[in-house]
Amino acid sequence: QAKFKKVAGAGNKDLAALAKMGLASVYEATNRDLDAINIYNELIKKPTQSVSSQSAQFALADLYARKDPAQAKRIYDQLALDKSPAVAQLAKQRQGATKQ
Repeated sequence: QAKFKKVAGAGNKDLAALAKMGLASVYEATNRDLDAINIYNELIKKPTQSVSSQSAQFALADLYARKDPAQAKRIYDQLALDKSPAVAQLAKQRQGATKQ
């Protein structure tokens, strides 16, 4: 966790974004969902070459799928409209797998 935080605060935006994704995963694994949600939302608002907005949205939706399926479905619905066919297809698959 400390190493992720150090790299996340570094000057290289791409490395920092990857570290933030790692840190958010650690937070999820340690039941600090609110911290993970905050990081994912930050990455959605400020995507980089290494972490796209869509990647952060999928991670956020996956987190919500466990505890708030309706919120996960809203995110997947938005991603299903993405201009990238691969993103839209994956979102549609995950929509179907999300329990309401």
